[in-house]
This record gives sequence, structure tokens and C-alpha cells, in this order.
Amino acid sequence: APTPLTPTQQAAFSRVCDLAVRSYVQRVRVRAGPGQGASTILSTVASKAKPPLLHKATLAHAPSLYDAVKLQLDAKHEVIVVDDLDTALHPSDDVLRTAELKAIADTCARANACLIFALSANSTLDVDVLEALNVDLARPSAADYRTVLDNVGAKYHADAAQVHASVPDLTPA
Repeated sequence: APTPLTPTQQAAFSRVCDLAVRSYVQRVRVRAGPGQGASTILSTVASKAKPPLLHKATLAHAPSLYDAVKLQLDAKHEVIVVDDLDTALHPSDDVLRTAELKAIADTCARANACLIFALSANSTLDVDVLEALNVDLARPSAADYRTVLDNVGAKYHADAAQVHASVPDLTPA
């Protein structure tokens, strides 16, 4: 079973879903700090929308991310979900990376599909060309800490509010 989303992750997930179903929204980017759960949100989106989640490890049977996206569009998926988009593009040539990125965006737009993605934590890829709507995860709250503590089991009997106050930058990962 998937890990339950924290309240902050759930709010971002709901916002992504709200945007993705609007016919005029073509691209949505989930932005989060390292370990805040962008991958968890994208995995949840993919499981609800039913397209396979794309990332570098899932591209073994496709020559490129573009080809994998085309396969999903050919299968009539209306939502394309890509985690760590920057690591799934052509690995060494910035010109080819940008060309592939634009081709993916254009192909999704022609198919009236919404591209939902996140970048890896240390990405330097410029995705401004995509003109994506951004969904930013808020900083974790005490309620998020409670969810994380509940997820790891009853062996941790900590006060989530106290943990949050002591370590406010702790992430759910």
C-alpha cells in the first residue's frame, strides 16, 4: 500500500489534480525541497490517473523520454506524469535536452494531455520554456510530523508538535 500523504502533501496533491483536469492547463510542475515528497505526490497522481509513472528507471524499454511519452499518449492517457524530469532527458547534451523537453511539451499539448512533473533536488535544468503552473509544497507542519510518526509505527511515541518545534526543517522522507 502506498504511504499515506502528509496534510501538506495532500494539499499539493489536491491542487495538482484540480489543475490537471482543466482543459486549458497543459503543464504542472510540483516544486518541493529535498525529501519533502514531490516523488510521493507524483506517484499518487499516477496511481489515481492510471498512467505509469515515468522516470529514468522506467525508460529501459524506450529509447528516450520523448518515446515513452508518445507511447503513453498513443495509449490515450490524458495525463503524463514524470518524476525527476531532468534525469530522464538526454544525459549529456543541453541542446538535445532542451529540444526533447520542447518536443514533449508540444506533443502533450497536441494530444490535449497534461504533463505533470518534478525535477530532481539538485537540478539546474531551465524549464521556464514549458510555462508550467507551479504547485509548491509548503513547509512541513506539526500535523505532517504526526502523519510521518504514525506511518513509521507505534514504536515511536513522540510528540509531533515538540518534534516540529525542535526540528522545523525535518522532511517526511
